[in-house]
Amino acid sequence: YRIGKKYGVLSFLSNLMKLKRAIKKEKPDIVYTQYLTTYGIMAGMTGFKNLALSVIGSDIYTHIKKFPFNIITKSYVNKFKMINVECEGVKSEVMKYYKYHDKVVVKNWGVDFKLFNTGIDRTEIRKRYGIGDNEKVIISARALIPRCNVETVIRAVNEIKNDVRLLVVGDGESAQQLKKIADDFGMTKTIFTGAVEHKELGKYLRAADVYAQASLGDTVSITMLDAMACGVPCVSSNVGCTSEFIRDGFNGFLIEDFTDYKKLAGHIEHILNDKELAKSFVDKSLEIVSTECEENKNMEYIEDKMKELVLSS
Repeated sequence: YRIGKKYGVLSFLSNLMKLKRAIKKEKPDIVYTQYLTTYGIMAGMTGFKNLALSVIGSDIYTHIKKFPFNIITKSYVNKFKMINVECEGVKSEVMKYYKYHDKVVVKNWGVDFKLFNTGIDRTEIRKRYGIGDNEKVIISARALIPRCNVETVIRAVNEIKNDVRLLVVGDGESAQQLKKIADDFGMTKTIFTGAVEHKELGKYLRAADVYAQASLGDTVSITMLDAMACGVPCVSSNVGCTSEFIRDGFNGFLIEDFTDYKKLAGHIEHILNDKELAKSFVDKSLEIVSTECEENKNMEYIEDKMKELVLSS
């Protein structure tokens, strides 16, 4: 529930009262909330003692610096006894406002390896869309909205000399504009799939030879981690904490300028043309996600931290 023109202060106060009544009725040991600048403010206003919070990138990089969040949030952030962040970069930002530095837990939400793994049949989606076994596939699997900047990926693939297919998975307000750009380029082999169910996404990722994104703003792209788990080498803009998971030249490529479609194209071609490099990127990425991004282990770790919070109160 956001404070602002869209939802309004009255709606926020109404939902705050509902939350207070729920806490009074259920008598929880802990109240866990996401989003520092919205639900976090609401939780902070309840007066409940055992509060835990997950902070995401847009929270700490953007919203907290805007009125009225720049005033209100600072009044409530230190009411939380634990804050979970996805990466070290977000932790550094949180510590500018949160005085209990030892209570910041760095752990990403992880990958569900039952849905995203290298054992998934990579031919199913290729057959569905008439993609040949030897055709190279670039995949974009981000929301079709301005922040995700899928346009740069389309422009990059248009630059590639190899005969490649672009698989654009997702939907959003920019869908028609992006389709027009692809049509204007004469990119007849571009496939817009629309939105797909999360449980099906692994099949699409496995069908690809390279995962490409040029997002303007992320903390950690979960879809990128999913692609890594599916054995797909990644090329990404260097935003948020991306470099904590894709190390440029080590297990993928990063571009500093998110509009530099020519550099993005060059990195994609490099991977397509160098099988040994692609395999090296895949092997190293699989090691990173298997050790740092296993969903169940990460959730258990966060749960244990919450139990410690309750026991110490």
